[in-house]
Amino acid sequence: MTVAVSAGRGRRGNIARCLELVRDEVEERLLKAGRVLVKPNMVTVRRQLAATHRDALDAVLEFLKSIGDLEILVGEIPAIGSAEEGYRNYGYHEVCEKHGAKLVDPSGEWVEVRVFDSSLKELRVKASKLMLETPVVSVAPAKTHDTVLVTLSLKNVAVGMLLKGEKQKIHQGYKAINLSIFRLSRLADIVLAVVDGYEAMEGEGPVSGDPVKWDVCIASTSAAQADSTAAWMMGVNPRQVGYLSYYEELGLETLYPMVELKGDPPEEHRRQFKLHSTHIKQLSWMLTGREVEKAKPLLLDKVP
Repeated sequence: MTVAVSAGRGRRGNIARCLELVRDEVEERLLKAGRVLVKPNMVTVRRQLAATHRDALDAVLEFLKSIGDLEILVGEIPAIGSAEEGYRNYGYHEVCEKHGAKLVDPSGEWVEVRVFDSSLKELRVKASKLMLETPVVSVAPAKTHDTVLVTLSLKNVAVGMLLKGEKQKIHQGYKAINLSIFRLSRLADIVLAVVDGYEAMEGEGPVSGDPVKWDVCIASTSAAQADSTAAWMMGVNPRQVGYLSYYEELGLETLYPMVELKGDPPEEHRRQFKLHSTHIKQLSWMLTGREVEKAKPLLLDKVP
């Protein structure tokens, strides 16, 4: 798996270049599936900086259309507001119509999935059946976060698959939420991760932070590797991001810098993002040895 990095080419240019650099890794897989769900980020439907930009969606849909005979769905379950309001506000209808993609509401059918409560015991929440059963392309802006340091492509899908009213249930403390995000991200089939850092967010993310003109994109068929590279480029040690750290600790993925790179050198475009005001507290996600043993059976269980 390759992590592609592009900088200085504008939002569309960066995304297009990254996707071309990983085309060989994703093309056959998507054609075999015949169907894909593009998952933008709309944590709120009323602030563009906090959501996937229409130009990012446009660049991804153009790439997917170039692959061949694919049914392309676009869908999100926002935390604040309705999906339809977000689609209208952010111009997704026009972009999807241009590329023959279908806007959907993924919350129509749901299944129960298991996450962690504050005692690291099993908690059941409702998740989108569509997001669990369809290969997903995650298209997310790079943002700091109020609970897990950064929110990128993995968290976009992990929390995004939960129905409205269910998302808040995984906020069971720093330890539990990182375990839950890791577990949920593994239940989804994320075939392609795109982190759009053309205009990122620092400070009081994921909704109320400040804009950062960064002009980068990171993409990979490994969401964990894409996110770990993006986190490092934001000045964050990816091994201090709990849900990313578990991928490496459990031997499932390697994190930056132990990744194969294509495109522009990440170190030339690294900057120190201002983190959320609670970022020191957020580091308390780390488990004791006893807690690891308690969480492990559910953490590694691939049954929803």
